[in-house]
Amino acid sequence: MSSWDYERRRALERLYEHASAGRVDPDILQELIELNARKDCIYTTSSCSGRVVHIRGRDPFDKRGSELLWLTHSPSECRATVCARKQPSTGRTLSWLSLQPPIIHLRARSSEVADRVVACARSAGFARACYRFEGGAYTVEVAAHDKVHLLLPAPCEVAVLLCGQLERYKARLRRLFECLLGLPCARSF
Repeated sequence: MSSWDYERRRALERLYEHASAGRVDPDILQELIELNARKDCIYTTSSCSGRVVHIRGRDPFDKRGSELLWLTHSPSECRATVCARKQPSTGRTLSWLSLQPPIIHLRARSSEVADRVVACARSAGFARACYRFEGGAYTVEVAAHDKVHLLLPAPCEVAVLLCGQLERYKARLRRLFECLLGLPCARSF
C-alpha cells in the first residue's frame, strides 16, 4: 500500500471516528463520506460547513476566556433561534453573534488534481481557494472570506441576515461537492 493510499484510508477512518463522536457537521457528513470513499485522487482532512455562534467575552477578535453560549450549522435552526439571543453587552463583558464561514481542507494526489479542485471551488463561489505542496501531496484550502460579528442586543431582522448568509454558504458547498464528485481521478495524475 502506498503512503498516499494509507493516508487516504486513515483520513476516512478519522472521519468515521469524528462522525460517531458528533464532531462532524451533519449537513455535509454524507458528502464528505461519499467524496472520501469514491475519489482516490483527493480526500478531506478537516472541514466546517459554516456556523453561527453566540459568544460572551471581552473581545470579539480575541476569543481567549470567552464563553460559547450557542452554536448551529443549520440555517433553519438559526432562523428559529437567533432572535432569542438577546443577552446584552454589559460593562466589560460583550455578547455577540458570529457568522463563521465554511472551510474545507483537502489533500490532492498531484498538482493537476489540486488545480481542478481549486477550479471547482472558484466555480462554486469560493474566491479563497489555493494549495501548497507538503508531505508528498498537495494541501488545498477552500474557504470564504466574510466572518461577521454582530454585537448584541441587535434587531432581529439584522440577526436573521446571518442565517441567510449561512444558507448561501451551504448552497456554495453543495456546488463544490457536486463538482468534486464529478472530477476524473485517473491514475495517471
